[in-house]
Amino acid sequence: MVFKTGQCSLALHGGGEKRIGEDAPKFVFKVEEIEPTRQYLLDAGVEMSEIHSPAPGIKVCDTRDPEGNVFSIESVGQER
Repeated sequence: MVFKTGQCSLALHGGGEKRIGEDAPKFVFKVEEIEPTRQYLLDAGVEMSEIHSPAPGIKVCDTRDPEGNVFSIESVGQER
């Protein structure tokens, strides 16, 4: 499910292997360019995973909010 939130889109993905109590939904924020967004967050002190590609043309990077909830940033269509 994707929500338009102004300057970004917010997607909620179920993901995982449907293991009750282990796979929680997470927020995914769609960004234009993942590399500079990731660097901005790193520079702000946010711990970020490496960028990975779960499917062709999709780049994702994961992190946690201050309460420990996992969320991701994602870009689509960057083949550089």
